[in-house]
Amino acid sequence: MKTLSRQRGAYMVEFAIVAAVLFLLLFGVFEIGRFFWTLNTLNEMTRRGARLAAVCPIDHPDVARVAVYNNPGDGSTSPILNNLTAANIDVRYLDVDGVATASYTLAEFVAVSITNYPHTLLIPFISADVATIQMPPVTATLPTESLGYIPDFDSRQCFGT
Repeated sequence: MKTLSRQRGAYMVEFAIVAAVLFLLLFGVFEIGRFFWTLNTLNEMTRRGARLAAVCPIDHPDVARVAVYNNPGDGSTSPILNNLTAANIDVRYLDVDGVATASYTLAEFVAVSITNYPHTLLIPFISADVATIQMPPVTATLPTESLGYIPDFDSRQCFGT
């Protein structure tokens, strides 16, 4: 009877240790999955922006907006990733040597990049300063096509609206 009363709280201590490890692993797997989902989404946004920039006129302002899955003319944040705006998108037109150009005749490639995007972890009880990871820069480069060089340009030809 004496042995039983000494071990009465042992189950709670064992559960606390096992539960702490279990929740740490659970949140770790969840956050790693979110990190890679965010990285894949950023890759898709740059690919989408590069594909659109390859067929639209140089420096068209709606390319970056549509790349973050907004409507043309919409300047709000992305509906998919928090705090991502068109300001995070960098659209560059490159010549054969990879040097930035603004000329229709010299542009051979278009490069769309997303930089400076902070990914905030959802782990509870950690401050936002500690739980923010700077995502690596993501870039997509495609060869230009018509580059929007249409004599009587109408934005519906570029965005389908």
